[in-house]
Amino acid sequence: MNTRGNSHRTAALIVVAVLVAVAVLGGGTWLVLRATVLRPVALPEPPKELPSPWPETGAEPVREVPMPTGEMAAALPDYTAAHVLCSALPEQRWAKLLGGPVLREVSAVFGCTVVTTTLRVRAELSDGKLVVPTGKPERTTVGGRDATIHRASDRRATAVVRLLGANAPSWSKPVLEISLEQDVWDRTPRDLPAMVRELGEGIVNAVTTPGPSLPADSAENTMPAREAGPVPGSGIVDAATPLIAWQLCSALSQSTGRPLEEFVPKHDGECEYRTDKAFGVQAASRAHLETSLPDTVGGRPAFVENPSVTIQLTDESPQQVRLSWLSPRKSEAELRAWAETLVPRLLGT
Repeated sequence: MNTRGNSHRTAALIVVAVLVAVAVLGGGTWLVLRATVLRPVALPEPPKELPSPWPETGAEPVREVPMPTGEMAAALPDYTAAHVLCSALPEQRWAKLLGGPVLREVSAVFGCTVVTTTLRVRAELSDGKLVVPTGKPERTTVGGRDATIHRASDRRATAVVRLLGANAPSWSKPVLEISLEQDVWDRTPRDLPAMVRELGEGIVNAVTTPGPSLPADSAENTMPAREAGPVPGSGIVDAATPLIAWQLCSALSQSTGRPLEEFVPKHDGECEYRTDKAFGVQAASRAHLETSLPDTVGGRPAFVENPSVTIQLTDESPQQVRLSWLSPRKSEAELRAWAETLVPRLLGT
C-alpha cells in the first residue's frame, strides 16, 4: 500500500488547520484590542477645592506690608519682597483676575504664591541673571516697563518685567518674574499670556507709584546722607534698604547731636559715624541678627551686650535692628536708655 501520498495530504491538512486557527484567534485578538483601544477612558476631574492644609510646608501666611514707591521695590529685603508682591493686589482683586477664590502664601524658595483650585501663580524679584523661561518670547510692555511674555505651553505662561533700566545698581533686584500655570486636568480654555500680563500690570502699578530713585553704585556700597524722618505707622519696618539706612542715620544724628553729613548710610540698611575717631555709633537692620532675645528694650524683645543692643521690631517680621554706641563707652543703663529713645522713631509710632 502506498501511504506516502496520504501522509503528505495529512500534513498539508494539518498546516491548513493551524493557519486557520491562527487567523481566527489572531483576528479575535485584534478585535479585542481594537475594542479596548476605542473604549472611552474617563480622565480625572480637576480639583474642586482649594489646597489644604495651607500655607504649604515651608511657607508662611502673607502679612500686610507698606507698598514701596519709586524704584524702591528693587531694593526690598528678602524677608519683605514676597509679602509686598502678594499684597500688591487685594485678595478680592486676585480672585477676580484668576476667576475664583484664592489662597496666598510666601516662601523663601518660591516668593509669593497665589492659587485657585486649578491655577497657580508665582511672583518674585530677582537680579535677572538666572531668569530662563521657556517658550516663544513676545516683547511688550507691562505697567509701562519693558517686558517679555513667554508661553511655554497651553498650560504655562511667564511674564518677565524689568522694573529698572540697564543702569540699575548691581546690588538691586530689578526684575519681576510672574509665572502662571494651569492644572493638567483643567480643560477650561484660558488665555494664560493675557492673564499673566494683567497680573503684571496690577503688581507693577502698585509697587512703582511716584517716589525716590535708587542711589547709584559706589565704593564701599555707600550713599549720600539724606534727611529721613520716621515713616508714620511703619518706620524702618519692611522698608527698602536705602530708606532704612537713611532713617537710621537721621535717628543717630538726632540722638547724638552730630551733623547728618558726618554719617555714612549704606544701601544694605546700615549707618555708621566716620568723622571723629574718638566717637563711634552704628546701626544696622537685618533679619535674625540674634536668635535669643531675653531682654526688653522700649517694650520690645531685645538682646543687650554692651556696646550693642539688638531689638526685635515686630512680632510678625524677622527684621531686627542693632544699635551700637562704640565710643566713648556708655554704661549698660545709659546704653539701654539711649536705645529706648530710638525705638518709637524706628517703629514710626
